[in-house]
Amino acid sequence: MEQFARIKRNWPDLNEWFYKDLSDRIKANNFTSNRLKDAVSRVIDEFPYKTPSIADFISFDLKIQTYTYNQLIDLNNRIAGNVFKLFPPVNFNGVKLYVSVEDIERYKLELWSKSN
Repeated sequence: MEQFARIKRNWPDLNEWFYKDLSDRIKANNFTSNRLKDAVSRVIDEFPYKTPSIADFISFDLKIQTYTYNQLIDLNNRIAGNVFKLFPPVNFNGVKLYVSVEDIERYKLELWSKSN
């Protein structure tokens, strides 16, 4: 597994049981290869201690609340506000979805443009 190789390069002292248990937790949490790659990258970039735990990889998983246009209209009607300022459109693999301003800034998401 490519991501396990990255972990081994950065933390060579982790034993085989760590990888077995990590593999079990990855399956139990329905990680895709992209989600795993993102989680490993975030632990490599941001982990402040000498040795990570399995929870450090699982908890770094990115889950972003997205909304369709119709969901945002419904939310706007329920709170009687201008939610389009709070949830700008972003490009998710060529699909226009709406995400909070905070998540856009935190995860450096690409804003939707007319050229998308």
